[in-house]
Amino acid sequence: MHVTIFGKAYRWLFLPPSKMPKSKKFKIEGECHPPDAPGKTIKIDNSLSDSESLRVVIHEYGHASDWHKSEEWIDEHSTGLARLLIKLGWHR
Repeated sequence: MHVTIFGKAYRWLFLPPSKMPKSKKFKIEGECHPPDAPGKTIKIDNSLSDSESLRVVIHEYGHASDWHKSEEWIDEHSTGLARLLIKLGWHR
């Protein structure tokens, strides 16, 4: 699907783990290309649980909406917001 985030068009994909970027240090659950990149894409691992998927969706949206925020800020924000939404009854 295609989404627009703060005026920037992204292709949003849910992919199996085999199609996600690889890292030797940790499992990559999501990826967001910089807002000035041509053909911008946001990728989310489709094998995540509903609660983890929600956290990663918020996380990658955070990168797309404010690329200059630190990874630590984005991670804390996405984790907290996902927990709140789940407590409020969010479900897939």
